[in-house]
Amino acid sequence: MTTTNVAGKLVKSTDRGVTWVDLGIPGTTSGVARIGVAPTTPNSTIYVPSSLGLYAFKDNETSATLVLSGMPMRAVSVDPRDPLHVLAWNDTPTSGAAIDAALFETNDGGKTWRYAADGLPTEHYPSPGDLPYPHITEVAFDPLDTSGRVYAVVEPATWPSNLQPEKIYRRIGSGTWQRLATPPTADNHRDYGPVGLAVARTVPSGQTRPTVICGGLQ
Repeated sequence: MTTTNVAGKLVKSTDRGVTWVDLGIPGTTSGVARIGVAPTTPNSTIYVPSSLGLYAFKDNETSATLVLSGMPMRAVSVDPRDPLHVLAWNDTPTSGAAIDAALFETNDGGKTWRYAADGLPTEHYPSPGDLPYPHITEVAFDPLDTSGRVYAVVEPATWPSNLQPEKIYRRIGSGTWQRLATPPTADNHRDYGPVGLAVARTVPSGQTRPTVICGGLQ
């Protein structure tokens, strides 16, 4: 099955893209940053962020269920070691509302959720139309770590944000997020800092941990 976001609609194909079916999921007209796929059995679970919250459906289904509501969600990341462990986040606060970095977590495939941003910045953007608010741009699991190591990128609340490096955080298990060293930015550029984050699936010779890679825009 292939799923994609086209012209404000989430569509899926079961014949490798020859034909497409509209899933009719509301709240996706502004686009979906990332669709999460959990390889559950007998059918995989697909998570779809939307302006209404987070939807989920099985790959053999043609409709989705709202499993996390109350605020718009932007993206989702599935633990490669545990398909029932999912993190979902929102990088765009609701206009006029004070909101923390919004990160939520489930360990039972979306049946229950809990707030999971303890330790991340909690500054609020000051008023509607202002831009200096912190938001999560990426979350990545360590696919080899048995203790539940996960990384997050958070854009700073300081304005102008394109003159400030984004912050990298790490959490182990159910602990509190801890800020790591800030990656360097390019000289003489207004750098947006790292907006992409990935963790390698193998450990290189001579290392004890997999490589963590950050990428940014200039």
